[in-house]
Amino acid sequence: MSEERGKTKEREKERLEGDNNQPKPRGRRKDNSKRKTKNRAREAEGSRGSFSDQSFDNNNNNNNASTTPPTTNTTSTTTTTNDTKVPRRRTRGGGMSLEQSSSESSLTTFGSERDSSSFIEHSKNSNRRQNRRGFHDNRGSFELNSENNSSDSSIIESSKSSHIPSTKRFTVFPNGLKVGGKVVIFPVVFSDWPVFLRELSKRIGIEVDKIYNEEGGEIDEYDIIMQDDIVHVTTRMQSFKPPSNETGELRGSSDWVTLNVGGRIFSTTRSTLTRDSESMLAKMFSERWNSSKDATGSFLIDRTPEYFAPILNFLRCGVLVIDDGVNPEGVLQEARFFNIVSIIDRLKLLVERKNKADVFSRRDVVSILLTSSTNASLRCQGLNLAGVDLSKLDLSHINFKMTNFQSANLSKCTLDNALLQEADLTNADLSGANLRGSNLSSAILEGANLKGANFEDRGGLRATLDGANFKGAILEEVNFSGANLRVANFRGANMENCSLRGADLAGANLEDANLRGANLHKAKLIGGNLGGANFF
Repeated sequence: MSEERGKTKEREKERLEGDNNQPKPRGRRKDNSKRKTKNRAREAEGSRGSFSDQSFDNNNNNNNASTTPPTTNTTSTTTTTNDTKVPRRRTRGGGMSLEQSSSESSLTTFGSERDSSSFIEHSKNSNRRQNRRGFHDNRGSFELNSENNSSDSSIIESSKSSHIPSTKRFTVFPNGLKVGGKVVIFPVVFSDWPVFLRELSKRIGIEVDKIYNEEGGEIDEYDIIMQDDIVHVTTRMQSFKPPSNETGELRGSSDWVTLNVGGRIFSTTRSTLTRDSESMLAKMFSERWNSSKDATGSFLIDRTPEYFAPILNFLRCGVLVIDDGVNPEGVLQEARFFNIVSIIDRLKLLVERKNKADVFSRRDVVSILLTSSTNASLRCQGLNLAGVDLSKLDLSHINFKMTNFQSANLSKCTLDNALLQEADLTNADLSGANLRGSNLSSAILEGANLKGANFEDRGGLRATLDGANFKGAILEEVNFSGANLRVANFRGANMENCSLRGADLAGANLEDANLRGANLHKAKLIGGNLGGANFF
């Protein structure tokens, strides 16, 4: 055993002399070389010492009786177990240090645990030392790891800059509300502030004048608005109101509402729409009304925008203004639909004035007759002669097709060979009139008075009244001899002592008609309806 120890000492001595014979580095490399040699010894001790020390102690215990430890002053010695050489540290007196002795005695019981834990601890310490010291290049220059860290940080910054978003997203709420907002997306860069306000107004359907943050601070630059910010917008003549948690849509006189009426957009305030408390608009926007909305959030109203505009203007300023080309009767229908009572009477007056302005007077008709030849065929088609007194005038051979004769006085007029096709003679007075050879096909004579009128042409020219409507008319002593009355409607008419000799009544409706004393000689009643007719 002593021989083996002697050989081990010689080999260790040769190894140390070989390390000392190597050329020493210049300058600061000298200290680093010594530190490197010590580190190498420590690494060897940490990685191998635990197993070899345990083996050496076991061998020591086996040969303790025959062998005594040397007392020479050596710095280190090695032991060989399974052909493995491991350096061991000893004190100057030849014995082991107290720390090493206590650790080796504990290894006899916890050897495997000591091996793994010491290796892990050594690896951690080695990594910490390398991070603190840096590293040596081939020329011996010393570089700090902070340079690598700075390069890494520059790479990270460049990678972050490559992922900068191109848009920003924020939420817009109406003034004074925390509900009913809309999320919008705009480019990150937007240099023109007025253009941005106009584009935002289109997006949210509100004419935006100013923008505020949640605390009421005014925003006048686009760059101030950050990603996922919450802003509040106001319109003209509005001041900022702190947001509230009111439910429903916009509230208050300063809250704007957008309407989509027949495809045309109207912007107004809720107070304007609720000015007439009895109207349908007031109920729609003062109560919780489940109204449909379009894609932009505007309330949908299926009405004609040209007729709705004067009504909205009346609710705004209380003055009724109707542009040229807009029919007042259409505006009247809209007012009735929305039940705006305060405007209905005014619109009725406008409609009456318009109708009177279009009506021809008796003087106008007489002037036309005086300036034309008696043989000329006058064209008065579509005129409005409602309520005009045309009694006793000679109106023969005149084209009155689709003319309005409602409640007109045509008593004792001469309308021979006149064209009255589709004319409106409702409630007109035709008593004693001559209508020989006239054409009244599809004319409306409901409630008209034709007592004593004459349709018979002794020259053989038949009057044409097919499809005419005589419902409820007074036809006493009327002469329809030979007239064409096919499919005519005489329901409820008073035809007492009426002459229908030779008349064509095929398909005519005579239900509930008074035919007492009527002359039906040679009259054609094929397919006619005589249900409820009174003949006696």
